[in-house]
Amino acid sequence: MSGWRRVTRPTWGEKLFAAMCACGVLFAVLVSAALIILWPPETWGDAPKYLGPCAFFGLWFTFTWRRARTGLYANRSALRIRGIIRTRTVAWTDIAAIDTDPARWLGMDMDRKAVWITLTNNTTIETPVQRSNGMPPGGINKDIGPVLRPDAFDELLAELLLYLDSPNARPTP
Repeated sequence: MSGWRRVTRPTWGEKLFAAMCACGVLFAVLVSAALIILWPPETWGDAPKYLGPCAFFGLWFTFTWRRARTGLYANRSALRIRGIIRTRTVAWTDIAAIDTDPARWLGMDMDRKAVWITLTNNTTIETPVQRSNGMPPGGINKDIGPVLRPDAFDELLAELLLYLDSPNARPTP
């Protein structure tokens, strides 16, 4: 991600998912080595038996890598909103406002607040970054991105508003 700077430091949850990805890589290497030892290359005509593990590891790596990299990234010209499923890049000139509202899932408000981006065409985009409500995990929450302590969340919001109002304050590559 050259030229992009992560707006927040990784949370413990993101570090956990990065560790899970690393463990998955190690496990995949070990399983692959075991498969090669148990089924030597001359029997590889039975390739379909390798499709299940390959599909599992592919999904594992994709999910854990995307989850570990979920968050907000900025550069001089745009804000990148990286979620598990998709990444969206929005030019600073297309952003009308940055605010907080309850995170939403299936049309319902969740217990935590999230950063919301309002575009100049009045479209709103919910980011995966949420403010911890100080409660232990549980309740009605959407756990798809970084959950920041209240002070870190407020710092993030202030930084984003500074980037929106002052182009010279935006990160450079």
